[in-house]
Amino acid sequence: MQIPLTSGAQLFRLSDFYMRQSVIGLGEADLRARVGKANSILWIAGHVTVGRRRLVNFIGAGGAVIWEREFGKGSAEAMGLTMPSLEDVLAEWDRASAELHARLPLLTEVELEAKMTYELPESNQTVLGWINYMAFHEAYHIGQISQLRKALGQGMARRTAERLAAAR
Repeated sequence: MQIPLTSGAQLFRLSDFYMRQSVIGLGEADLRARVGKANSILWIAGHVTVGRRRLVNFIGAGGAVIWEREFGKGSAEAMGLTMPSLEDVLAEWDRASAELHARLPLLTEVELEAKMTYELPESNQTVLGWINYMAFHEAYHIGQISQLRKALGQGMARRTAERLAAAR
C-alpha cells in the first residue's frame, strides 16, 4: 500500500467498526426517527453506504451503486421515502468494505496522483485527495449517527472515557 494512503485506509477500518457500533441495538422506530429536520439514522447509514460504494467503483472495483436516488449526493430524506432495512444497508456496506480493503493496497502512485475532474472542498484535487475526503465523509456522518442516538436517549457507551478513567 502506498504510504500516503495508510491514514485513509485506517480511517475506513475505523468507520467499519463504528458503523456497526453506532446502529447496534436500535429498533426500527429509532432508526427511522427524525430529530428536528435532521435525517434519520437509517437514512444516514444508507447515505454513507452509497458514498462508500461510489468510491469503490471509482477506484476500479465493485458493482452497481444501489439506492443512489434515495441516499446519494444532494438527496435528503423525504416523508414516505421507501428505504431498505438496516440489515440490507449493512450487507451492502460489508460488500463495499471488502472490495475497498482489497483494492486500496493495489492502487499505484500514478493512480493516486491522477487529477480529479471536479473540485473537492479543502482537499488536493487528486484521487488520493478524494479517497481521504471520503474517509472524512464517513467519519462525519457516523458521528452524526452517534449524536442522533444520544438525542433519542440511546447513546453509545463511552468506552474511551471509561478506559481513561480506569487507567488513572
